[in-house]
Amino acid sequence: MNLLSLDIAANFGEGCQPRSSALVLSDGFDQLDKHSAVQFYGGKTWSDVLEHLRSLGDEPVFGAAYYLEEWSVLSKEALPYYLRAHLEFMIETLSSPQPDEDFLSLFFHQLYQVIFMHKGSPFNTVQTVLLQRIASSVAENANDHYVEPEVLRFLAELRTHDS
Repeated sequence: MNLLSLDIAANFGEGCQPRSSALVLSDGFDQLDKHSAVQFYGGKTWSDVLEHLRSLGDEPVFGAAYYLEEWSVLSKEALPYYLRAHLEFMIETLSSPQPDEDFLSLFFHQLYQVIFMHKGSPFNTVQTVLLQRIASSVAENANDHYVEPEVLRFLAELRTHDS
C-alpha cells in the first residue's frame, strides 16, 4: 500500500484549493447534493477533509458522514483535488484491523456514479489508470461481500466508456 500512497500523493490533491464558486457546475441537476457539496467542501483543503474523515470514528452519531455523495457532484477540477482525501482514508482503513466496510462500499459506489454521470472518467489518464489499479487491488483482497460488487461495478463502468 505504500507505493499506492505515493502514487496517490503524486497524482491527486495537487494545485490550489478550488474556490467555493468553482466547486460545482450549476446546471440544474442534483441541486441539493451540490448545495451540500459547497457547504461541506467550501473553504476546505483536501487535508481538512482527510482530518474530518479520520475524526469520524470519534463521533458515534455522525460515524458515516463521509460526504461521498457530495464529492461525486463536484466539478471536474475539484473531483481529483478532493479525491486525495478519500483515497488516503481508504488506504488507512484498508490497513486497519477493522476496515470501514461501509466507507469502502459507498466510496466505490460513488466512483461508479462519477463515471456513469460523466459518461467516462473525468480524471486524466494517469489518474484513471491509478484508480483502476487501486480498485483491482481492493477487489482481490475484499473480505466483505458488499465491497467487492461495488468495486467490480466501478471497474465495469470504466470499461464501458474506455475508448
